[in-house]
Parts: sequence; C-alpha cells; structure tokens
Amino acid sequence: MYYLLFSLYFTIGCFLITKISFVQKTALSKNWILLLFSWKVFCGLALGWITQRYFPSNDYWGLNKLGIEEWELLCTNPKDFFTNITYSPYHNYTGFFNSMGSYWNDLRNNIVIKIIALTNNCSQGNYYINSLFFNFIGFLGHLALFRIFIHIYPEKKKWILIGCFFLPTTMLYTSGIHKDLLTFVALSFLCYSTYFSVQNKMDLKKGFLFFISILILLFVRNYVLMAVIPALIYYLLVTKKKIRPSKGLLLVYGTIFSGLILIDLFIPKISPLTIISQKQFDFLQLPCANTDLHMTVLEASVRSFVFNLPEAIQHGFFRPFLWDKGNIFLHISSIELMIYLGIIFWGVIKLIKQSIVSNWVIFFLLLTFTLFVFIGYTIPNSGSIVRYRSIYMPFLITPLLCSIYSKVGKNTN
Repeated sequence: MYYLLFSLYFTIGCFLITKISFVQKTALSKNWILLLFSWKVFCGLALGWITQRYFPSNDYWGLNKLGIEEWELLCTNPKDFFTNITYSPYHNYTGFFNSMGSYWNDLRNNIVIKIIALTNNCSQGNYYINSLFFNFIGFLGHLALFRIFIHIYPEKKKWILIGCFFLPTTMLYTSGIHKDLLTFVALSFLCYSTYFSVQNKMDLKKGFLFFISILILLFVRNYVLMAVIPALIYYLLVTKKKIRPSKGLLLVYGTIFSGLILIDLFIPKISPLTIISQKQFDFLQLPCANTDLHMTVLEASVRSFVFNLPEAIQHGFFRPFLWDKGNIFLHISSIELMIYLGIIFWGVIKLIKQSIVSNWVIFFLLLTFTLFVFIGYTIPNSGSIVRYRSIYMPFLITPLLCSIYSKVGKNTN
C-alpha cells in the first residue's frame, strides 16, 4: 500500500511543482524542474534509508515516531493537539536561547512534529511518504537560491545548478524530516525576498515571505537569525544608503564588537557571549560520540572568545580532517570538504582580483563566515559539524564557483 501511495503522491507532486508560478519563473525547462525535483526526493529517501540502517538512534526516525503519536492525538483529541504546543514540561517559559531543558528548545522539535502529524493524514505514518511532502517544500528553497544567483550571474547556469542542487552533504541533510530542512528553506526565502525587494521593490508577497522566514528562523534556529541581521544591515547600507563597502563593514561589525565589549563590562547577564557559551556548555553535556573533538571551554567574555577564535575557525571550516576517527560517511565528508576549501581559496583570490564585487556576494561571505565560526565555537563533534555546516554551504560555494568562472556579475547589488 505504501508503494502505491508514494507513487501517487510523487506523481501529484511532479504535476503541481511545474504549475507553481514561482517555479515557472526560474527559466528552467519543465524537464529540468522534474529532474531536479526527483533528485531532491531521492536524496530524502537515501537519507531515510542510511539513517535507519546505520544510525538507528537518529533524530529523523525519532521525530517521525513522535509525529505518529501526535497524529493519533489529532484523531482522538483535536483540542489537545492544537493546544499542547503551548505546554511546558518545565513549568516556565524562560531560556529562549537555551539548547536543553527549555520550552523554546522543545518548540523547535514540536513544530516539526506537528507538521509530521498533519502529513500523516495522507502518509499513514510512513517515513518515506512524509519525506516526500517535506521535500516538496525543501525543493522551493533550492529554487529560491537559484533565482538569486541566476539574476546575479545569468551566464553561469551550470555552476549555479551545481552549487544549488548538487552539493552532496547539503542535498542529504536538507532532505530529511528535521529542523535543517526548515532552516534552509527559511534562510533561502529570507535572502530571496530581501534581494528582489532591493532590486525591484518590496511588495505584499515579498514582505510576507520575509516575515514568515524571520519567524521560522526565530523559533527553529534563532542563532541563524543573529548571524543574518548584521549581514543584512551591511547589505542595506551599501545598496540603499550607497555607503562604501569597507566603511559599511567597519560601521556594522565595528559597532557590534564595541557593543559586545560594553555589554560584557556593564551588563554581562544579557551578553550574547553568555548565550553562545551556554550553548556550547549544553552541547558538551550531551552523551559522548565517536567523532567528539577536544574543545576549549568558552567563558562569557570577549577575551575568551578572541582566544578561542583560531580553534573555532579550525573546527568550523576545516573539520573533519581525513585522518579523524569516524565512519565511512565522515571520511567521504572530509574529502568533499577539501574540494570546498579549494573552491573557497580559489574563489576568494578571484574576488580580490576583481575591481567590482557584488554586494550580495559579500553578504553571503559575511553570513557564512559568521555561521561557520559560531558552529566552531559550539558544536563538539565532527559529525554534527558536517550536518550543521552543510545547510549553509550553497550560500558560500555557489557565488564562489560563479566568481571563479566570470569577471563580474550582472550587477553589484
């Protein structure tokens, strides 16, 4: 029965995906759209099979199981289904940025669980069918990125397709029933709505996408929003206010650094550094994994963060090393990372040589650098680093690939 249901829903999905106006405006042929959508769905199926076979305690199948329990609640007691999301087993609603023992941390998973429960009305609880529904939405995130880059680099379609649709770990980890998929889609549409609002103008549709994307990031991965905001401010300053990029960088990130120092000195309890160091502490309390890394414990001070920055860069950008202890999947990921590092090095050299660089490309560099350093500060094992970092790789690799093979994009915005 599940095979028939999957075939039916996949056929319907293929039909619907080609009828959406947002998809039709990508300048991709119908055959390309169907091919890329099928590839996205296949990646979701592959992740489900790999995690079930080799990692039986994984989050993906665990969330699906919890979704079945919520679906049963929906069928028997709809009122509780729609109201229990406000319940806190900790009997308080503090700790918005906490990674453990917090209502807000649970909410990140509960959002995914509630979505699974709703899709179970069609899938009857089958993981692979639920994956198909999730990846219908996930596919739109890839297309949002594609539309940004094809507008900046209209002659680089091949490289944009590679960067947006064919980075292996990205395609794998953004195709699961998990927060990673929602984070990737929200960040993609946040970038999409911002970019085309600057290029044209903000309308109701772009404003709605911007607002929903902000909301999803706020509740699902709030630290991503913390990294996006300064990069967005920089982008708006240099495009709308026509401030020179170097001055914009100094103004935005200089202000942030100065603010961190002042907050650390006078109001340390609300310092973002306290939030980040607490997040590292929470991750360090999790059970040991085979790919654990040695991490220097962060203190909530500017001095500690500056001292630990080289280690954070090493972890966030360069781990896993090929010789790190781990399974075959981790070693494959390390080879993939070495290819990416070559692209990053080559791409940055090309950007330095260019007389004009798109402000949007600089935005992506600032965003991904901030996120990778944050991951390096907080995540204590290589396997999780690969997964977390994979979400943001297209935002970095795609513009660098295009920069390597072109002198300058279509515009500097």
